[in-house]
Amino acid sequence: MLKRTFLSLALAMTVLPLAACNDDDDDFSAVVQVPTQNITEIAADNDNFTILTAALKAADLDDDLMSMDTEFTVFAPTDDAFTNLLTDLDISAEELLENDDLLKEILAYHVVAEAKVTASDIPFGDSIETLNGQAIIVNDDNSISDASGNMDSDLIQTDILATNGVVHAIDEVLIPSTDSIVELAMQTGNLSILVEAVVAAGLADTLSDEDANLTVLAPTNAAFADLLVELGVTKEQLLTNKTLLTEVLTYHVIDDRVFASEIMSGQQEMLNGKEITFDNDNVIQDLLGRKANIMATNIQANNGVVHTIDKVLRPQ
Repeated sequence: MLKRTFLSLALAMTVLPLAACNDDDDDFSAVVQVPTQNITEIAADNDNFTILTAALKAADLDDDLMSMDTEFTVFAPTDDAFTNLLTDLDISAEELLENDDLLKEILAYHVVAEAKVTASDIPFGDSIETLNGQAIIVNDDNSISDASGNMDSDLIQTDILATNGVVHAIDEVLIPSTDSIVELAMQTGNLSILVEAVVAAGLADTLSDEDANLTVLAPTNAAFADLLVELGVTKEQLLTNKTLLTEVLTYHVIDDRVFASEIMSGQQEMLNGKEITFDNDNVIQDLLGRKANIMATNIQANNGVVHTIDKVLRPQ
């Protein structure tokens, strides 16, 4: 649901009302100011974005954000936001600017490519996918939740229009997740049997590949306990059946990053080539007609996203 009213501190920069009236005419007209600078130029001309400007240049992203071939939305951290990040990381600005990989990962997490998302079009409460593949969520109180779960930022200025998109200023640097899907599962207590199964099936490397973009429908320990009863086997017997494990586990993986807001009713092909059916946003049906409920959603990894489910899906 799009929120159509939004407090914009930059309104005066984007709309200039002009009163045009005479004795016979009480009409009013508004002239929209046409932007004259691209995103990189806006950052360079703003005293609050000096570190951002230096970071874009150091990461060789300044030219990209000057491009007129597409539009971008940039959630731009202020200098104070970067100062807070440097304190949290216990490094200097020079050390940050020299860490090319870290810079690119962080900066790409603040850019929405091929989209000009103005304040009135922000999908509050839904995921917004960024240039690095991970998503942010803008909450109803104008705060932004990042993928790491460690940082919330606030929108402090919106709709700074550029010739190739729009800039929104934020007061904290957003941090993407650095954990793989397997590492996230290992840190989640109710997914311990899933981790054992992934290792036993030899799929740990696949689900840890940092170049992958995957969605995992992750059965909880309770879901696996129900499966053992259903099959009449012990956990040890299940974990030693590598063929069965591989077939079942790959039936829980989508070869794409699908956030909760993107799930639509209909069939979805899984990594093993077989299909599940999304009955609605929260219910999944497997090939045996069994149904699972989606519980927690949008648990983000550096190589995908995890949604937990309350039943193990069966492809046969």
